[in-house]
Amino acid sequence: MCGPNAGTEQPWLSLQRHLERSDRFTLVLLISADPSILETFYRHLKIQTPCVQIIPLDETAAHWVDTLESALAPDDALIQRHVPVWLALDCHPTDPGTDRQRDVILAALNQHRTQLERSFRRPLLIALPPSYLRRIWEIAPDLWTIRGIVVQIP
Repeated sequence: MCGPNAGTEQPWLSLQRHLERSDRFTLVLLISADPSILETFYRHLKIQTPCVQIIPLDETAAHWVDTLESALAPDDALIQRHVPVWLALDCHPTDPGTDRQRDVILAALNQHRTQLERSFRRPLLIALPPSYLRRIWEIAPDLWTIRGIVVQIP
C-alpha cells in the first residue's frame, strides 16, 4: 500500500502498472488535493527508480524554465533506464497567480509536444490540484490528447 489511506492503494497500483508497461514517452497526470499523498507517491516512486527527478513549481522566479529544459533534454542513459521526471505543479491550488504559472508551463510543454514524444522517450508525471483538471484541456489540448493516464488520488 502507498500510504495510510487504503483509498490510495488502487491509484498507486494503476500508476505502477502504467509505468511498467510504458517503454517510451508517456504523460501521467497525478491529481490530488492532498500534497502529503502526492509526496508519498513520489517517495515510493523514488524507491523504485532512485534517479527520478522532481521539478517543483518555483514560486519566486522563472528558474523552472532552465530546470525543465535540462530535465527534458534527451539523455540516452536515462532513456535506457526509463527514468521519470516529476513536475510538481500541485502547490497553492486556489491561488490565481500560481494558476497563471501552471498555464505558462503547460502551454510551453504543449507547444513542444511533438519534440517530447520523439526525443524524451520516458515518463513525464505532472502533479496537479483537482481544481486545475478542467483547465488543462483548454491550456494544453495536445498534452490532454496524448496523456497516457490520469491518476486521481482521493
